[in-house]
Amino acid sequence: MSSTQRPILFVSLPEAGLLNPLLVLVEELSRRGVPDLWFVADEKARAGVEAAEVGSPIEFLSLGDVTPEMSSVTWPDEVYRRVTQSSRFKAHRAVIEQTHRPEQRVPKYRALEEAVAKVQPALMVIDCMCQFGHELAITEKIPFVLSDTFVPSYLYTSAVPIGKSYTPPDFPAPNSGLPLKMNVRQRLANRLFRWRTLSLAFSSMMKERNARDAEVRAELGIDPAAYGQFTRVEAAEMVLCYAVPEMDYPFELPDGLRTVGAMVPPLPQAPADELTRWLDERKSVIYTGFGTITRLTAGQVRSFVRSSGGWRGSTTCCGSCPRTSRSGSPRSCPPTCASSRGCRRSWTCSRTRT
Repeated sequence: MSSTQRPILFVSLPEAGLLNPLLVLVEELSRRGVPDLWFVADEKARAGVEAAEVGSPIEFLSLGDVTPEMSSVTWPDEVYRRVTQSSRFKAHRAVIEQTHRPEQRVPKYRALEEAVAKVQPALMVIDCMCQFGHELAITEKIPFVLSDTFVPSYLYTSAVPIGKSYTPPDFPAPNSGLPLKMNVRQRLANRLFRWRTLSLAFSSMMKERNARDAEVRAELGIDPAAYGQFTRVEAAEMVLCYAVPEMDYPFELPDGLRTVGAMVPPLPQAPADELTRWLDERKSVIYTGFGTITRLTAGQVRSFVRSSGGWRGSTTCCGSCPRTSRSGSPRSCPPTCASSRGCRRSWTCSRTRT
């Protein structure tokens, strides 16, 4: 490879919410004619990466099939119910128990290692949830930018009550669902949430998995410098956050964090069609998007459609949810949300386009 070439290697997990901002970014670089663009992800991302090539080439390297245990889209229904249950801490614990499986990242790390050896990137742009990505970048001493799809505080708030944190001591714990201004009961709940998170490390299951994690790190030759709660943000050249501070609870933003707002592709993404005309014909539309991993029950879909019929005036509703929830759509809409009100029951492929 010529010394004048400066390859940029993008790395992402397959979830749409993590992948899509990187597709927008790599598409823009392709549009501007930036050379030596490479993208590494699971095979299911190939079509999206190929579609992003609108100028200079984007080479795609596959990490193979999606690992079902590690992808929230393919979790069994019983796992989904556990990680979305009403108890915040039990749901938090269920996510940790489901995702902390050290051996699952071995084949992905090896495949990425091969890709890095082939591409020899000057810079990597890595999805913040892709642990094997930032571990390899740190181990190989490759500069990297971290792609952050959460609010700024998420990656900078300690999950446990001891050690370093970039947010104040009484800042709401990640995944606790607590407000910034808390009453006495909420403050106690916040502290307890962190202590309970710390206590998980002492369970027999987590002790076994942490021991296995140490073995995996040794097996893969991962630099010990890659280990730590805040390593990914501290080792990154920049953390690119697709939110704005006003969406988050206030705290002093660390150096290296850049909040750029939503990554929206050039619009329109497709010629005008029935959906475009439907939106243009209406004075006021409330749009609801439930995300790609949400699984609505038939009852939840029916309740949402019926509630939309209660809005007065000229306001209508346009909803977007995964195809897995389509079977729950009612055969007919409430009278106040019928065709005269413009109830939309088909499915859209692009939230940004909508």
